[in-house]
Amino acid sequence: MRRDWNLIKTILEAIEESPSYTEVVRPQDIKGYEIQEVSYHMKLLDEAGLIKAKCQENLGKDIFCIAYALTWEGHELLDLLRNKSLWHKIVDMAKNLGISLSFGAIKVISQELLRTIVKG
Repeated sequence: MRRDWNLIKTILEAIEESPSYTEVVRPQDIKGYEIQEVSYHMKLLDEAGLIKAKCQENLGKDIFCIAYALTWEGHELLDLLRNKSLWHKIVDMAKNLGISLSFGAIKVISQELLRTIVKG
């Protein structure tokens, strides 16, 4: 399954919009995607330290996750994804450099772009 940055943004937004820390976001709460696809992305986000989630796997075949909080890094990534201008620059720079759009690449590229902006 491929990583879907639109789905990642949707999951992060859904968690952020949750009314309290005790509320959870379930895969079926994310409209337009299959439960397995959402759960897979929640697991990836949890493993990357971007969200807090609980996942159950069924003999390595099916996975079901619920998410209940963003981490500091998750909030930082969501801020980047929301800034359309900065996001497009990040995507363009990654393409020009011939690198895949990983979380690590996003962080490095965004820091470099922000340094350039600050220097003027």
